[in-house]
Amino acid sequence: ILTLSTALSLSACQNLSISQTQGTENPFSESVGDNEEVMFAYGFGLESPKYEEKIVYTGEPIEIEYYINNNGTTMSTGMLMFVDGIPQSYSIDGGNTSTYMHIQEVEENKRAIVRISFVPICGKAGETVSVRFLSILNPQIRPDQLNYLFGHTNRMTTFMARTIDMQINAVAHNTKFPSLDKQRDMTQEEIDQVIYVDSKGNSVDKLGWFHFVARNTKNPSSPYLDIRDHKIEYTLQGYGGPAAEYIIIPYINQTPVLNETYPCLMSIEAGTKVYSQNMTLNLATIDKTEYKIEQFNTIYFLAIPLSGSINLEPMITNSYVFRGDAG
Repeated sequence: ILTLSTALSLSACQNLSISQTQGTENPFSESVGDNEEVMFAYGFGLESPKYEEKIVYTGEPIEIEYYINNNGTTMSTGMLMFVDGIPQSYSIDGGNTSTYMHIQEVEENKRAIVRISFVPICGKAGETVSVRFLSILNPQIRPDQLNYLFGHTNRMTTFMARTIDMQINAVAHNTKFPSLDKQRDMTQEEIDQVIYVDSKGNSVDKLGWFHFVARNTKNPSSPYLDIRDHKIEYTLQGYGGPAAEYIIIPYINQTPVLNETYPCLMSIEAGTKVYSQNMTLNLATIDKTEYKIEQFNTIYFLAIPLSGSINLEPMITNSYVFRGDAG
């Protein structure tokens, strides 16, 4: 049975992102619940190079500056970068260590600029590859119970992708990843969940945009994922929108899972097609120190469009809790 992404929203979590040409402003400035006071209002984008300037890889590290304008309460953002859909590590202020997520705290009514550098993880000479920037809100917050509701935590903001003109090959330019099974035809019951007439008599068609959902396999409304034999159990779904290809990556405690299974490729067809599969992620293959595994942990999934779908937006699932001490 297809589970609509709207039915999976927990507190303020949603599966939609916000896109503008060069940056986003005030993504969380509207009330999202009767009992929730709006506190976060910030903008995120590139300071340099400007939108009209090309980004070129000549063999030297590429330098970029991004800004955070905070018009709300003190908050932190974690910046993720992807080159052609692949998680890209980067260094801060010319440092020698790299990270997949730099967390920057910004005080109320302050503006921060962060300077980063990176060498593209993929791309061949003569190619133009996409580079995407995602901001994750307050990623330093960890769940303290199994039924934890994330609210605004881990909400994603993004803006239109930029491109890199590759003048030489990247050091590692292998972008062959395992592919998920092809989508199947929706059942009539599933079609009726996405194409219908609402209570006000309005026609609704949810197939016009891409839906990307992860959920508890046994209990779709659960805020946590089950563990069996040291494996996280979940159902992954994708449907709607134009035909496109997405790189799928799980993030555990804000660190991408990069192994023989992930990243993987999800191919989306237009029309009444759906990918829906029960899956597992083996915690026995995860380095507990690297992924900061504790009693309660965070997992979410990202879907990043490949370079050929540069005008499409990345998507994030709801965040879920899983126990690190469960068997």
